[in-house]
Amino acid sequence: MEDTVSKEEIEDLKLTLKDIGLSMRRFCLAAAGEEYSLTEEEIKTKAEAYRKRLGRESMSRFEFNLMLEILAKQEEYIKSNRIYVTRKKDLFSNRSFEKSLLSSFKASK
Repeated sequence: MEDTVSKEEIEDLKLTLKDIGLSMRRFCLAAAGEEYSLTEEEIKTKAEAYRKRLGRESMSRFEFNLMLEILAKQEEYIKSNRIYVTRKKDLFSNRSFEKSLLSSFKASK
């Protein structure tokens, strides 16, 4: 079974969009615009597909993480002074620091 995110995680993403003043439509257009070699019409179609995915009960973790990475690049998100910590492994050269940092995030949930 594919690793999925919960409805609550999707709702958190939507609340973040609302909190930073970025509409779901604009975010989905930005996410679709990240795809290469799409026409304007294809971007609109892809954006609508993203919007529908955000309305579902769950979504693949991979796709959700891509959306988080795209969100972190948006001007509204950057101006909000929120911090996005990538989920990539080996982010830090000091492995013990990385492990302790990640465990502190898990404990705070």
